[in-house]
Amino acid sequence: MKLLAITLAVVSLDLVVADTWDGYRHQAVLARARDAPLPNGWRQISACSVDYGQRRVFAPHSALSIQHNLLLRNTPNTCLQRCALSGFGYALLTNGNECWCSASEPVINEKYSWNCNKRCSGDRSQNCGGRFHSTVYAHHYLAIYPSLASTLGNNAPVEWPIVHECLKDTSLGKGILQEPILVSDMNLNTPHMCVALCGSKQMPVAGVEDSGKCLCSKGLLPEVSMDSFKKPNSQCNMACTGNSKMRCGGEKRLTLFRDSKWKRYVKGK
Repeated sequence: MKLLAITLAVVSLDLVVADTWDGYRHQAVLARARDAPLPNGWRQISACSVDYGQRRVFAPHSALSIQHNLLLRNTPNTCLQRCALSGFGYALLTNGNECWCSASEPVINEKYSWNCNKRCSGDRSQNCGGRFHSTVYAHHYLAIYPSLASTLGNNAPVEWPIVHECLKDTSLGKGILQEPILVSDMNLNTPHMCVALCGSKQMPVAGVEDSGKCLCSKGLLPEVSMDSFKKPNSQCNMACTGNSKMRCGGEKRLTLFRDSKWKRYVKGK
């Protein structure tokens, strides 16, 4: 009986020591996360969430999720700035060198923070998630930095200039754009969200319409004159679903952008 009691006491002590050590590690990880500066507007919403298999933070097949893989200089600051400039309001860091951006609301399965102790590839003093675990962030403006929104002027995202301000569109791009045409209804639509989506699909022409619609295509129909579709710019004045300060076309009215870096863009007449 004495031997059993001593054994139980040792096991209990080991558990207490383990719990205490785990507690210290937990607090240390949280302290590093708190001390790491974040860009304006961002906040951490999960110190460490499960992120694999059927328990992914961002839907892996969602058209609104994009991945930036193997960043040699990954840090929370770098990742969040990258996501914001692409128009995404949610971000996660995982495995030290991966940065994910999304417009889809994340699914959080909180775990102990020490599962997210992979050192950032860009700053070994900071953590960037872990193996099959991610640190998750959200931006209070969701679609875009307020400071960036105020400087946009004509709403044209960087490197995606407007090619047609307002076109009549009664058939979701058919007769204007080359097929296939990807049409998405987006609750967080902005010009930036739309061009980011189209860019991730390797489609260099993007269009916003009816507040929440985003159209993507490989190019304009070369044999069609756009003059026959042109409408006054005032008819493309519907507020975007993702940012009421920005404009996303109108009812059956389309604003078109193109990726200026795309060499094979087919220009309509």
